[in-house]
Amino acid sequence: MEYGLQLYSVRDFNEDFDYCFSRLNEFKYKFVEFASTAGKTADELKALLEKWDMTVIGAHVSADDIVADFDGVVKFHKALGNTNIVIPAYHIRHNEGLYRLVEIINEYQPKFEAEGMKLHYHNHEDEFKPNKDGTVPFEVLKNETNVLFEVDTFWVFYAGLDPVAFVKENIDRIELLHIKDGLTDRREGRPLGEGKAPVKDCVNMALELDLPIIVESEGLVPNGIMEAKKCYKFLRKMDEEKSEAQNG
Repeated sequence: MEYGLQLYSVRDFNEDFDYCFSRLNEFKYKFVEFASTAGKTADELKALLEKWDMTVIGAHVSADDIVADFDGVVKFHKALGNTNIVIPAYHIRHNEGLYRLVEIINEYQPKFEAEGMKLHYHNHEDEFKPNKDGTVPFEVLKNETNVLFEVDTFWVFYAGLDPVAFVKENIDRIELLHIKDGLTDRREGRPLGEGKAPVKDCVNMALELDLPIIVESEGLVPNGIMEAKKCYKFLRKMDEEKSEAQNG
């Protein structure tokens, strides 16, 4: 089992990528997804990834940044070695923002594809809640764009859906997956295995469908590195249990 980390998980160390990558390498994370580049150049980040034997699977880039400097976004991420651009959120709770997002996706997705890159959209729970007129943002994005979805399994679960069934139903539009845990009585994340989400089922589903496992843990308790370590230990235990079962 190989897995990576969404670097929002260690945002409390965000300026020190060298330290973060050294610890993630220790925990056997193989790849990362950027939430921010903290003002670093693509060459600086690529050198650190190579130093710690890690790769980049994607990066969150705001829709506003894409519109403001598409060429700059492409240049930076090509230099970094990243081909997956993920819009992390947008103003979808009102239709004006939702349909502006549709326009942005439909304009820029073909441009990214022409550059050999893919455009994804990352969900929270609001994508599955009807807006005031009954419009469901996820359905609009699914039906009126060709954007790929980076599915955050916890937020799907928090919205009251079965994340395993949801991913299987929409697998033709999904290439990136966040494995995350959290609570249902409040909007709060937890390290893997310490919340209420069906994490094991989601991991097994990812393995079955050959989707990359991108871990995210949001609590920073006591800090992001320690939560990343807890998640690593949870996944390693799952891996060991599978090996034992296979070996009788």
